[in-house]
Amino acid sequence: MTQTQTSTNTNTNQLQLKSHANYALAISHIVHTLKEAYDTGTSLNLSKCKGAAAKKYKLQGIPRISDVIAAIPEHYKDKLLPYLKQKPVRTASGVAIVAVMSKPHRCPHIAFT
Repeated sequence: MTQTQTSTNTNTNQLQLKSHANYALAISHIVHTLKEAYDTGTSLNLSKCKGAAAKKYKLQGIPRISDVIAAIPEHYKDKLLPYLKQKPVRTASGVAIVAVMSKPHRCPHIAFT
């Protein structure tokens, strides 16, 4: 391996470690905000909180709710879990597009003409 390839691999590894660290920091920020909101009794928009954390820590996407749930301390899980559970979403609008393909066959009305 040449020195250029080695430095490229090292830079790639450093970027991956930095992105993993930023993801962990974003999750920690979300959990801390959730705990504060629960303790003070204030309402919190979880989607906005996740978006703000992703923007603050320069993430490519928004953190998953499963990662947030996994990061919550045990003594808060029973209190916060009912607020974090989401029902499954089938489609965004509630309307699913379904395509039905039938086997091609001859039109039955041709025999009568």
